[in-house]
Amino acid sequence: MMTIRLIAMFLVLLLLGSCNNNVLDLDHSKILKIISSPDKKIDAVLIATTGGATVADGNKVYILLSGKKITEHDHPILVADYTRNLDIIWRANKRLNIKYDDARIFQFTNFWKSEELDNWNYIVEIDLENNSMSKEFKPAEKRPL
Repeated sequence: MMTIRLIAMFLVLLLLGSCNNNVLDLDHSKILKIISSPDKKIDAVLIATTGGATVADGNKVYILLSGKKITEHDHPILVADYTRNLDIIWRANKRLNIKYDDARIFQFTNFWKSEELDNWNYIVEIDLENNSMSKEFKPAEKRPL
């Protein structure tokens, strides 16, 4: 009887441990901002990523169903490094604005939709807004003091 209980406890712990395997590794990332859309159906999430010794620190922006955690199956709508004054703002339902002064952008998509929300019919428009006066990319370490 004791053996059955130990096996059952082991299986429960194994199941609980496997539930979090797909969640974003926050050891190398930090959530900077989470904002809900005005209709509260989805969240925009701004993440800071640690690049390590040879790669620059960066940022990612995700759109997720409200309250959902980022998993390895979610795709960022923005991936950038050398960012300065990066921010996310909801302008309206289904309208997200990403503002920045400087950024080296590797990936950007101007829309988001999900099968889980209105069967692909809830489409978010994403605007990318460069607020620098020159509109010229100037990485922080190359700026004069």
